[in-house]
Amino acid sequence: MESLVLILIGLPGSGKSTASSFFTSQNIPVIRMGELTFIELEKKKLKISFENEKYVKEELRKLYGKKVYAQRVIGRIKDLAFESKVIVIEGMKSKDELDIFRSYFRNIKIFFVDSDKKNRYKRLEERKFRPLNNKQAQERDKYETNTFSLETLRQEADYVIENNENKAKFYIKLKDVLELSQE
Repeated sequence: MESLVLILIGLPGSGKSTASSFFTSQNIPVIRMGELTFIELEKKKLKISFENEKYVKEELRKLYGKKVYAQRVIGRIKDLAFESKVIVIEGMKSKDELDIFRSYFRNIKIFFVDSDKKNRYKRLEERKFRPLNNKQAQERDKYETNTFSLETLRQEADYVIENNENKAKFYIKLKDVLELSQE
């Protein structure tokens, strides 16, 4: 049986990392596409910041093309497909990246994690790793909305999962949608 590849997408602060934590707790492997950014920041000896992350993301895409993030993780995903019935990819940003994944896997489900702006900005401000103040959150929203095709991806999503309540209720929704996606 072919592995199910679940792709988590959504705006910053929507709950993608929280969803990934849920899947990890279910012994489902998670590939975080954004790890490439942190590897590059470390190579360049740059501090983790909104500005440096943006610089690295733009540089990688300029040097290697829009599909670079998907191309760099595809080998890991293929390896996991031999071991796991379900694999989660966190942080896909574009239709170009989706096309890469679809060229390798037929059984793909897109989970769009959605949350009100107020909730997202509060989460971004309160998170321990890479917190963003209100102004930075607005800049990141603008950057991601104008640079990537998240709205198009939302329209292609198999499931839109609202995350405006507490973590326990969000986990219940994720569990329900995970079960549905495996039918």
